[in-house]
Amino acid sequence: MKKLIIGILILALLFAGCGDKYSYREVYESLQNYEAKLSALVDKGQGESEQAEFYRRAIASLQGGLDKLEREGKKEYIGPEIIYEITGSATRVNVTLYNASGGTEQYTNVYLPHRYEYFWFPGDFLYISAQNQGEYGTVTVRIYWNNHLVKESFSSGAYVIASASGRK
Repeated sequence: MKKLIIGILILALLFAGCGDKYSYREVYESLQNYEAKLSALVDKGQGESEQAEFYRRAIASLQGGLDKLEREGKKEYIGPEIIYEITGSATRVNVTLYNASGGTEQYTNVYLPHRYEYFWFPGDFLYISAQNQGEYGTVTVRIYWNNHLVKESFSSGAYVIASASGRK
């Protein structure tokens, strides 16, 4: 029980001033981590343990930190960092894109619409192309960074390619 109380006090001290020391994303990710740990304990039948109680209090403290950041207008976009989106009237496309590892990925016969999402993307170069695999149709590719459109390209016709590239 002593460990539990000390742990709660430490969390309270850490996150009481989280708006000054931690970003919204850092607090949000910590909250997600503790929720996953609590869920694992509950799944194991240990939902009433001291550890589970510690996680519940940590979650409450972190939620309070998020609420404070929101009140201070410091809420950030939480979602995929990079989204490659392909839409259009074409049925299928072949796709080439630059991935989060700094390499190229290729996919064949991808049905539209389709999205590729990367929650972590260390590089700054972005690229996607999609080639229509039919006799008719349109293809549009879009690149989003933190939910903001970076680049968009459109093509129409048989076996046309729409490609977009940019930087974060």
